[in-house]
Amino acid sequence: MSIKCSNCKKGITTLKFSDASVITSGKYHVPAVLITLVCPHCSQHYYTEVPAMEFIPCEMKQGKEASDEN
Repeated sequence: MSIKCSNCKKGITTLKFSDASVITSGKYHVPAVLITLVCPHCSQHYYTEVPAMEFIPCEMKQGKEASDEN
C-alpha cells in the first residue's frame, strides 16, 4: 500500500522519521505525541498528534500476537 505525497505526487510506502515531542493536545487537551515525518522524495514534512493513551508498548503487542496464534 502507498500514499501520494501532496507536494511531489510520488508514491510513498515509508516516511522518514524527523521528530517526536510530548505535548498537550490542542484538540483534546490530553497528553499526546506530536510526530513529524518526511517524504523520502522531496522532504515535505507531515505531522500528526497521537494521544498518549493510543500507544501500546511493543512487549504487550508481541505478547498479544503470540497468544492470538495459539
